[in-house]
Amino acid sequence: MEETLEAGLAKIFGTAEGKVKPSGETPAPSASTDGSKEGLLQQASQAYEAAIRAQREGDWGRYGEEIKRLGEILNKLSLRSSN
Repeated sequence: MEETLEAGLAKIFGTAEGKVKPSGETPAPSASTDGSKEGLLQQASQAYEAAIRAQREGDWGRYGEEIKRLGEILNKLSLRSSN
């Protein structure tokens, strides 16, 4: 088990961990169209952090949206890795 989400995703998808920005406080999710592995990893991290924030705040609607978004991003990463 890796220490951070970024490290775990980097290990799974073979992206160099050094290329992934450290999490910390993440900005509000943006409509980024960066389809690179690094961009998708960053989007996944942002969705995860937003979901955790929503969970702590008890905003279950937003939590569900962010988990769905995270799943879509991970699916894109999975498809990208299988090519």
